[in-house]
Amino acid sequence: MISEYNAGSTMNDASGNFHDSSGAAVRPPIVWALAVVAGRLIDAVYALPFLPATVPAGWLGAIVFLAGLALLIWAAMTFRRAGTNIPTTQPTTTIVEDGPYRYSRNPIYIGMFLGLIGLAVGFDSLWLLILLVPFYSSSATWWSPGKKPISNASSATPIATTRAASGAGCENQTAGHLRRSAPI
Repeated sequence: MISEYNAGSTMNDASGNFHDSSGAAVRPPIVWALAVVAGRLIDAVYALPFLPATVPAGWLGAIVFLAGLALLIWAAMTFRRAGTNIPTTQPTTTIVEDGPYRYSRNPIYIGMFLGLIGLAVGFDSLWLLILLVPFYSSSATWWSPGKKPISNASSATPIATTRAASGAGCENQTAGHLRRSAPI
């Protein structure tokens, strides 16, 4: 289901300004790329493997990475079909509840997490796994400052149920708050 909402809606960010975007201080793909580069550089200086030599790390990592990439592409295509913006710096024009958004508010972020896990496994680098912590922390603070989750429901709970339980969809709620307030 795709719902239109009033493009004139406003949302309060951490600084008290009203707008309809996530207010992200740093774009998520940039943070992801920095985590990958940092992990590879640290690994080059001090390798920290975590998998047994018998594990086909390259193949296993590729499968996990491709699963994350597929989820990210599916989510982006769902946004495009709905006619809403993907970049967190642009306003949301449509609330998307179809495709992967039926199960998660932020499948693009989940795709990026899976991609980082896939690279960690593929390169057998514990550093890349360790960097998931600051990457996740940045997704909860820098990408979505001043916002709160809409419910404590499991990410496997359909959005329609989550919206009904949380009161989302009320006139004072905006799509940006629904899909960009927390990483998962």
